[in-house]
Amino acid sequence: MIDMTAMVDVAFLLLTFFILTTTRFREEQKIEVDSPSSVSTLELQDQGLCVITVGTEGEVFIGYTDIKTREAVLGRYIDEKLAESG
Repeated sequence: MIDMTAMVDVAFLLLTFFILTTTRFREEQKIEVDSPSSVSTLELQDQGLCVITVGTEGEVFIGYTDIKTREAVLGRYIDEKLAESG
């Protein structure tokens, strides 16, 4: 019987090598955001909010405060796209 330990070790080393060399790691890119200078004393609710951020180069980022709001918006968007396609 042949000892397969060395072959398994080499196989995993090669697999790890190829995964690490083919995956491009890049640093997180930061954008500058000009926030408004006004101050409000009105407290907002914690859930159901949509946060839209526009970067200096025109990038638009949309985030939701809770998963249920995100699911509802994405579900509505998908339904609209499916209705358009036919």
